[in-house]
Amino acid sequence: MPLFVLADLVLGAIAIAASLLLHFDAGRHSVPHPDDEVIRADLIAALRWWGVAVFLLGLFALGQFPGGFTLPIWSVLAVGLGAVGALIAAIRWRVEGWALRGSGPKSDLIRVESETWEFALIGWVAALATTYVLGLRLNIMQPVHLGLSLLGSAVGYAIGLVIWTPRAKVHRVTSAAPMEPAVRVAPYRRSQRRRPNRPSRRPTGDERDSTD
Repeated sequence: MPLFVLADLVLGAIAIAASLLLHFDAGRHSVPHPDDEVIRADLIAALRWWGVAVFLLGLFALGQFPGGFTLPIWSVLAVGLGAVGALIAAIRWRVEGWALRGSGPKSDLIRVESETWEFALIGWVAALATTYVLGLRLNIMQPVHLGLSLLGSAVGYAIGLVIWTPRAKVHRVTSAAPMEPAVRVAPYRRSQRRRPNRPSRRPTGDERDSTD
């Protein structure tokens, strides 16, 4: 097995495993600041995109797919760009003090939505154009040419996430007010009060005379 194929398979698997580990931690624990939430989500996506692209490059090269997958230049570019992205992430983590591992329970009051992907598309387009032009210079035929360009664009997208993170929108979730407990109402019963007695009528003068 060529060395570049082994490097693609091993590094790609490590990146995918690291993204799964961070994703599992993000689902259970929250980080101190909303920006760190975005950074962690962007790094998870970057590791996943780069890992899948590099692993597929190694897998196609291992399968001896004809048309250009066996050329080591694609692995050199992908691994080289991955090393650059890892260096950028390490420097920013050291300088900016990123907190990637959760330290407390997951909060439901704040929801953070990452918008870094909009800026990472710049890296996606740049890598797609570069890979496509390079494929033309190497006379790589379709559809291998298109497949290599898409894998290269995934690598560029991952580098763009690392460069432009964090870009986010924070939503504050308002918890619904608890419902008041239902008040038990006694069933309606008809009143059993007695009617007041009517006053007796006084006898008139004629009635008194007749009695006498």
